[in-house]
Amino acid sequence: DARLNDQLDDLCLEQALQAFTSLPQRPQDLVLFLNLDATRLMRGLLSAQSISRAVELAGLSPRDVVLEFSDHAAEKALGLRALSETLQSFGFSVALDDVDGSPASLQRLIQLKPDLVKADTALVHGLGQSPVQQEILGALCALSRRQGALIVAEGVETEEDASLCLEMGADLLQGFHYGRPAE
Repeated sequence: DARLNDQLDDLCLEQALQAFTSLPQRPQDLVLFLNLDATRLMRGLLSAQSISRAVELAGLSPRDVVLEFSDHAAEKALGLRALSETLQSFGFSVALDDVDGSPASLQRLIQLKPDLVKADTALVHGLGQSPVQQEILGALCALSRRQGALIVAEGVETEEDASLCLEMGADLLQGFHYGRPAE
């Protein structure tokens, strides 16, 4: 049921904000990455004002939060560019997640102009064994940098993948090599 998914999405947003604000001795520069379902935009359930209000009610400012939209959902979400621009004007950083280097994915990156680009795990995993993946990741890093975005390499599981991601131009690394998800 779509309504149940929407309610769960709202609850997850509230819980994530509350958990972040209640972190003991939270460093000032620590940032919360929130995944948002861009397809909710088309159903009128997602707006810059509602996101901003939720963040404000949690006692946070837009600079404390990075809003992530999956590239796969962005493909279906009309109006995401306008929402992204409004959120950025409010002071939020916007990330495009799961970018795989495909032509459609690169087109959304160009249109959306995110602050961060998260290279998909499938592009990063096993990077050392694939010169083609290395070329694609390098090109993605160069394009992202040209647009003024930082690039996050997702799915880093080995020291070799970490080194190669940095060589290809990634700014930040994320993956099991650095730690498993925790509560």
